[in-house]
Amino acid sequence: MKNNIKIILLKNFSRLKKIKFNENDDLINNGILDSLELIKLLTILKKVYKFDLKKYQKKYNNFKIKNLENFI
Repeated sequence: MKNNIKIILLKNFSRLKKIKFNENDDLINNGILDSLELIKLLTILKKVYKFDLKKYQKKYNNFKIKNLENFI
């Protein structure tokens, strides 16, 4: 399961192939994704993993790759 989020990001957001980021980077605060891209990512996660944003937000207050992977 490790690195699934990074694979999804690279597959769906081709511009990220030029950016270095790691699992501890906050996707929003570090400018890796903008708000519309985050919505697209959350939609993908909901379809693939039945991701529940409300439950995620109760546990985490940011969108770090490692947190997303731990949650799914």
